Amino acid sequence: MKKPLAFIKFLVIFSLTMGSTACVTTDSATQTSSVQASSASSLNFTGDGGKGKSITILPPEGKGLAKDQDYIPGLVQGEFMANFAGYSAISVFDRMNLEKNYAELFSGYYSDDAAAGTDLGHLPPTDYFMNGSITKTSTGYAFQIQITNTGDKELAATYSGPCTIAELDNFTGIRRASMDLLGQLGVELTEQSRTELAGAAEQQSVNAQTALAQGITAQRGGTVVEALSYYFQAANYDSSLTEAASRVNILSADITSGDMGSNIRNDLAWRDQWLARLAEAEQVYADKVKGPTPYYLVYDFNIQQGAVDYNNRTVDISGVTVDLVPNAAWFNAKSSVTNVVNVVRQGLLATGRADTWGLNWPRNSVGRNSPFGNRGESFNVVVELVNDTGKTIGSTRVTLEGGWDMRWKDNDRALWGLWPRIQGRQDIGFRGVKADEITDRLTIRIANIDGMNAETASKTKAINILRETEYMRLPEVLAGADTRSVLRVIQDFEGIANGTIINYRGTSRNIVIPALVFGIPVTAIGPEVFVEVVSVNQYGSKDYRGKGITSVIIPNGITSIGEYAFHSNRLTSLTIPKSVTSIDQNAFSGNPLASITIPDNVGGRSVGIAFQNGFDSAYQKNGKKAGTYTTTASFSRDGYAPFAKWTWRP
Repeated sequence: MKKPLAFIKFLVIFSLTMGSTACVTTDSATQTSSVQASSASSLNFTGDGGKGKSITILPPEGKGLAKDQDYIPGLVQGEFMANFAGYSAISVFDRMNLEKNYAELFSGYYSDDAAAGTDLGHLPPTDYFMNGSITKTSTGYAFQIQITNTGDKELAATYSGPCTIAELDNFTGIRRASMDLLGQLGVELTEQSRTELAGAAEQQSVNAQTALAQGITAQRGGTVVEALSYYFQAANYDSSLTEAASRVNILSADITSGDMGSNIRNDLAWRDQWLARLAEAEQVYADKVKGPTPYYLVYDFNIQQGAVDYNNRTVDISGVTVDLVPNAAWFNAKSSVTNVVNVVRQGLLATGRADTWGLNWPRNSVGRNSPFGNRGESFNVVVELVNDTGKTIGSTRVTLEGGWDMRWKDNDRALWGLWPRIQGRQDIGFRGVKADEITDRLTIRIANIDGMNAETASKTKAINILRETEYMRLPEVLAGADTRSVLRVIQDFEGIANGTIINYRGTSRNIVIPALVFGIPVTAIGPEVFVEVVSVNQYGSKDYRGKGITSVIIPNGITSIGEYAFHSNRLTSLTIPKSVTSIDQNAFSGNPLASITIPDNVGGRSVGIAFQNGFDSAYQKNGKKAGTYTTTASFSRDGYAPFAKWTWRP
């Protein structure tokens, strides 16, 4: 006798509460199991590590949590899943498929007597099932977690314990619980694993899991644009977090299809739905960029004596520098919300109604005030010279400029992203310092910013004051974004948006393409970057003039080089890294290249029209083999040698 689906739903809800059932699925179209095999290795445990077992991990029930903490259960769930997958051989049920199965079951699609609901679509149970609660306390939180053996419905493991706010913020509380629960399940962790689980998670992992949980919560609440922004952010923080990337792809595909309101035949109603979505996107963007832009105020000094006034017994002091350097992590985070805006724009264009509806978005906002504008900021900074008795013997004021410009593309209908305004290093000094007050040891301090004392201003204006030696030890600086290289990149390049270099405006003829800017990997060199457009004829054909580039270093990580990127420059040799897979037409034409080192099988439109000096043909005839190709041909003044003979060596 078939049970009605309403009764089945009751059983599922009951079993979710009691921890007595869990499911795995197989996608019939792709035959991909929704149980994720553990990523752990035998270095993390001794014995079998629970191999052959599987577990479903549900988010714990949140008790006493504030509205802005409703993502915490999902955060705890995500870290439990990561720890079980990373430190045991137990297979962890895929969270996205779990949500999909139960969403389908409870969707109302099936009638109460449908056969599909009687056994949840023939889904076999996992071996274990984890659920529990996290309760807000006066000092932090309290965990109550249990793992049930689905075969005999007996408890296999339990954990109960407090977790301070700090221990939740760095995951030590969740990791401690994970270590205890894994031990109760018979997983014998190595000493190294125990040490790792006893400590804090890496900040990038914390940021990624937090953003992912916030995205899931937002999506459940119906704010899909906000959810997508969190998913992009999570993927940026941790590229190995495949769930974040999968959620980005699924939600992006849903938005960019343009099908929202496809069942609405009333054109006005369809437009109204899109206006609501665009307004949501604008609000998400506005929320992300509101408040102060975080900076580092970086100062340094190598104090030097200047002019002496013998009559007044004073001396001028110089050798002090100050910089206002943008916070890399903040600008990195903005790139994710820029991606969201462009995804929404693609969905709008996919309707085929954007122009008819009069929606030139995002250039023209639907709200009263557009959030997609430029921002200029300036700070009046007072710098003091202090002797070794602590007395201020000199003071000077300097104005530091900051803010950002919005970069646009596609005829102003899509965003490249934010590009920071940088004034650059400022040299300052102190005039008329009393000679009698100068001691052997002089120091510099930032006294106030915009009239506030330095400590208050640092918090209110999000300006972190550091000496350059301290700044250079920051993790993001050690990762490659040091003060000078960041400033050079900002000043030399028009922008680097979504990993693509837009335009070069520097004066150096020896180019080093940056591998990382503001924490964002540079992956592409855009079209016409190192050329100037001299003229455009009536048919749209362009005449170019190179910028005199004589050498270029392209880092591994660049995957594509746009058309006419280096056209008509003065390159004589070139090394293309292994990461490059596509070179567009005329990217290197018009250069007197006598030596080209290239990886194998570079695609795009590289063969025949990227170099136009005979190399393309030689590369193709050699089977597009990797190696160094050289020629002794003579080049014309404009860098062409179309019939050059090339030799190859591996």
